[in-house]
Amino acid sequence: YLGLKKYNDLIELLYNGALLLLQRDQ
Repeated sequence: YLGLKKYNDLIELLYNGALLLLQRDQ
């Protein structure tokens, strides 16, 4: 299902962004 794929991609993008921000704070 294309909509679900886009949703999963967005979640992954946000998750990766959050990890990068956390790593940059340390």
